Amino acid sequence: MEKILTNLISNAFKFTPDGGKIHVSLEYVTASQDNIPIYAIIEVADTGRGISRENLDRVFDRFYQVSDSDARIAEGTGLGLALTKELVDLYRGEISVDSQEGKGSTFTVKLPVSKDLFTEEERAAISSSQDIEAESGIAVLDQQGSEILDVEEEFVRETADNRPIVLIVEDNVDLMSYLSQNLGNNYSILTAINGKTGLDKAVECIPDLIISDVMMSKMDGMEMSKQLKSDERTNHIPVIMLTAKADRDSRLEGLETGADDYLIKPFDQEELKVRIKNLLEQRKRLREKFRKDFISDLTGKEVPPENQFFMKVHDVLNDHIDEPEYTIEQLAGELHLSRSQVFRKILAITSFSPKELLRHLRLRRAAILFQGGHRNVAQVMYQVGFNNPSYFARCFNELYGMNPSQYITRQCV
Repeated sequence: MEKILTNLISNAFKFTPDGGKIHVSLEYVTASQDNIPIYAIIEVADTGRGISRENLDRVFDRFYQVSDSDARIAEGTGLGLALTKELVDLYRGEISVDSQEGKGSTFTVKLPVSKDLFTEEERAAISSSQDIEAESGIAVLDQQGSEILDVEEEFVRETADNRPIVLIVEDNVDLMSYLSQNLGNNYSILTAINGKTGLDKAVECIPDLIISDVMMSKMDGMEMSKQLKSDERTNHIPVIMLTAKADRDSRLEGLETGADDYLIKPFDQEELKVRIKNLLEQRKRLREKFRKDFISDLTGKEVPPENQFFMKVHDVLNDHIDEPEYTIEQLAGELHLSRSQVFRKILAITSFSPKELLRHLRLRRAAILFQGGHRNVAQVMYQVGFNNPSYFARCFNELYGMNPSQYITRQCV
């Protein structure tokens, strides 16, 4: 009930000009015999711009836009009211609207409140909003809408089910909430309220994909996408732009910033899910191709598309390839990145963890040395940073399908 009322009042404030009035009322419909409340009737009335007759039937449709000129306004209204109606329907209630263009609107909600109207499983004794937060794991939205989900970033990065991380950058809290709820079953969700915050989170957390609005305060989606694609830490991340601008020039501008896809509002949620899946699958195929080529190619010529970053990593690791104790923390320090940034970036472009990548570089160097005529296995082992013969032999066999001695013998044939 709290969320329903908040959405309706928020909607009234959006469309009521300075000096206008908003009236909120709540009354109960009681049983005639015992005066016990059966239904709650909520009314939120405003003296705002109102809604035309031809648009009344569609105000609860998701993403419905009243007109192109009002796209940014209607975007917030359409989605907020759509979510409100879904909540009312879930509560087995009713919602209606009466409006006159230029005079204002009145939204009326009827909700059952008698416990006799709910099954035993549907009843719950919750004393406060804090209890609701604790049970649901969802944070109450602050007035600025700075966060949607109360999720620890470290937890998101290390989710046990290894779901892809999707960063949603959107200044419309209704749309952000809608996207978070619809994508949350398949992806770990991070959120940002504008392009500047989104850019900072993308650099810090290295998500697998970013969904961004175009028109936002502080930094718009176009500029954020441009900076993401010019930063070697984030240039591999697919970006989907969402916008109410449907003209050709706007689409071209979005794609020219490096955005990987461009979706016009209103959009179908299933279409968005398919586009997300396709982009992530595309990245996966590139990683798998790199992994296969990297293992089979001993020339070192094969690098992923984001080769500037990879070659920097490659050069640093090669400089320390004979050091058994070299750590990922040391690598991160030389790259001037955090450990998590290095881990997620390398994993995203190669499908190797940093530890796996270093091990494969060592083994590939060993294979090159064997091909070059080196026959002393122990000597080569120490040259490439291994200090345990059995571990070296096992790793070499896993990668090349034979132990070092067999590999040398094969090269001599």
